[in-house]
Amino acid sequence: MEGSLPTGSLMPGASYGMLDLQDPIHMHHSQHPHPSYHHHHHHQNPNPNNPQHQSSMVHPQMHEIYPHECNQHPLTLPMMDYSKGDRCKNSASDEDEPKGSKADLAQKQYMKSRKLQLEEQSLQIQAEMLELKRQRFKWLRFSKKKDKELDKMRMENKRMKLDNERMALELKRKEMELDLH
Repeated sequence: MEGSLPTGSLMPGASYGMLDLQDPIHMHHSQHPHPSYHHHHHHQNPNPNNPQHQSSMVHPQMHEIYPHECNQHPLTLPMMDYSKGDRCKNSASDEDEPKGSKADLAQKQYMKSRKLQLEEQSLQIQAEMLELKRQRFKWLRFSKKKDKELDKMRMENKRMKLDNERMALELKRKEMELDLH
């Protein structure tokens, strides 16, 4: 006969104390974690010649492996409780501690503090970005102004050069006129 583990139960020797209980896990009846399951079937078949009873005599009694309070057994590891929204809690600690335990409150306090710290850093980075944008805009405005001034000075230099060339040509023309007279 097969059964499936209930969500949030304890199972000794489970790897790291966690199994994915979203999918059913099928077990042989002698491995069923619930002690009443085993006792129920023993009362139905008390005959020692019954093969089911013989196999249970070879294996330790279920109440030895799975005591009624599973968290009392020294080899049990808490299973992660996937039935709840919070994936960080295990079923044993959920039952033992009140909802607002010191560890939970400390973790919440740390998370709030860390969130505020990250928001503060984000605001600081945004402020730095705005300052850099302001400086860039100011630099662009300044550089455009300087570029205009430089262009104006270049034009002025060209004009002055052309004036000088014109005056030199006029001077030569006047010298030629004087030489002709």
